[in-house]
Amino acid sequence: MSRRKIALNIEVTRAMPSSCVVIGFPFRVNQWCLDGFGCGALPLAFDNFDNSALAYAVFTVVRDGLLGSVAEMAKNKATSVSCGAQDGDFIISVVCDRSFSSARKCAGNVVKNLRFGSMWDAYSTCCRSTGVKPNKDAFYAAAEEACKGLAHLSVTMIGRFENLSKENEKKAVETISKKIKESDPAGKGARRNVAAEAVASESKGVDAVYSTLTASGINGVILKSYVDAMIKGITTKIVDGKLYFPSIKERAVHALADKDRISRFTDQLERLQDPAGAVIFMAAKSCLTPVRQLAIKDKMGAGIEAALKKALE
Repeated sequence: MSRRKIALNIEVTRAMPSSCVVIGFPFRVNQWCLDGFGCGALPLAFDNFDNSALAYAVFTVVRDGLLGSVAEMAKNKATSVSCGAQDGDFIISVVCDRSFSSARKCAGNVVKNLRFGSMWDAYSTCCRSTGVKPNKDAFYAAAEEACKGLAHLSVTMIGRFENLSKENEKKAVETISKKIKESDPAGKGARRNVAAEAVASESKGVDAVYSTLTASGINGVILKSYVDAMIKGITTKIVDGKLYFPSIKERAVHALADKDRISRFTDQLERLQDPAGAVIFMAAKSCLTPVRQLAIKDKMGAGIEAALKKALE
């Protein structure tokens, strides 16, 4: 594997009682495939299927390592693990105890399991769960791409960290770096087009189920929060800079452009102890933006109302 470059970002906020560690790296993964693997259903889209199957396989190993038993949960002080795909990055997030040492330990436990070349069995399980036959060449190609992506790892830790020093940050980078294992694939692979296989024709497709709004960066996270708050029970997703919502809710969503409703929501948000920190924590916990965009500074300003109204036009 090529020389590693770990970008560590630490955000201090008192917005939430817990800490969150979110790790991402370049790896072309399909969020709709991840959703399908997560609920045992046929994905709505099949692009980058094998990459996605491998990514979800690794996620299950990470999740089970942190939450697999009561003993593991108590030892790692982790309460939830999630994964997602945004703008060409694969992302894993962990919510854990508020201490910096807990966040550092969880980050190390995530990266030590990013051994893509040894995930054939778990990858095969993901494939078969959606009716797709596992393919060795496709697996090797996906593992090779993932291993290359690990050379550009981004890590953000968000929480109520106190009295942090440069030494703390240096130790965190060292811990993460030491945990990454060299695990290049054992064979040379070749990508395949699963979307062309017969099983894909049984999928409804994203456009048949969802409508979209532009939802880029942190403003997109605020838009999702607004729509979710105003329409109870709605299911929304952010995927690659777009907010997806059920097409049957299109009239209700566009009605949210009402100036008074936007003002009330914005007022509630701004009354929080640390509005920017709360939004960033939500984005990190749910893997709603690439890790490199998770910075509290200068992410929220006076233009929230105008941004929401424009997005809902």
